[in-house]
Amino acid sequence: MRSHNLIREFIEETEAMFLRENLKTSDKDINSQFTVLANLLHKTQQQHPDGWCSRRRIKDRALKDWKIFFVEVDYKDLSSMNKA
Repeated sequence: MRSHNLIREFIEETEAMFLRENLKTSDKDINSQFTVLANLLHKTQQQHPDGWCSRRRIKDRALKDWKIFFVEVDYKDLSSMNKA
């Protein structure tokens, strides 16, 4: 499941900090972050169902349709996360 990989990568790459309310507290349960992101992804995909684009593959230059994944989240000041 691609969305599962997308969510896992997001949590890993942000070191599970993006969804934390306070960086000084202990890590939030990863499963709860996964659930929050899965819900946000689902909501975004419902609002933007045509998230597809066509790109040429490098090996044979054939056009291939690609699903575009993005997740709409509320604004968050990332200064403290970037410092951490």
